[in-house]
Amino acid sequence: MGLITKFFLLLILITSVHANDGIDVLVSNKDIRYKSIVTLDDVFQRKVNKVKRHCIPVEKKDFKKLKLIAKRYISSGKVLCLKDLKTDDQGVVVFDFGTVQIEKRGKVIFENKKYIKIRNTNGKIEKIYKDGSQ
Repeated sequence: MGLITKFFLLLILITSVHANDGIDVLVSNKDIRYKSIVTLDDVFQRKVNKVKRHCIPVEKKDFKKLKLIAKRYISSGKVLCLKDLKTDDQGVVVFDFGTVQIEKRGKVIFENKKYIKIRNTNGKIEKIYKDGSQ
């Protein structure tokens, strides 16, 4: 075998070893609904060879710093990208009923003497009566 042939074989061997390394990404292990909170329990880590061109994979450190919400429906087995998630921009609403305090994530829509209407993080509207009844 000639020197050039040995060089090309060595080059092919090196590129094939590096091609199998892959990229560590987070993949959804279940279907994630629109506007639902995504936690580390909903994902697992996997090595893939490549990701889509416009996808910037989410890292585990993002989950520790921020509360992330799905911007669209994500089916199970899909790579989580930053464009698919947003941070929790809705605050915490605290209801004070004297001795009992209730904290809910959402936004106050309407309030009067009898009840309060809030929009939850998943988009549903909830009516909470001030006297504690349902």
